Amino acid sequence: MALDSVKNLKPTININIPSYLRLGLINLVAGYRRGRETETLKDALNTHNSETMRELTEAYRCSSINDTLNKVSRYIDTVAKALEDLGYVTLIT
Repeated sequence: MALDSVKNLKPTININIPSYLRLGLINLVAGYRRGRETETLKDALNTHNSETMRELTEAYRCSSINDTLNKVSRYIDTVAKALEDLGYVTLIT
């Protein structure tokens, strides 16, 4: 099954978070239907939500995204400089 290749996917700053969340719910429901009847779907969802929030909190800590934010800042500076070289004027600094 196609989902098997992404079951162990963990959130990072390089993945699409809405898709990650959607995939997690699909995996939860698929797993629930395959023998997790001992717990209610509500309990399974609560557990899933708690685990997902912990994973997202860890992935998006300041220390985790600092390098990416610096790269974005440098890229924006490069684009602004290129636009100025083309004759555009900076209105807001």
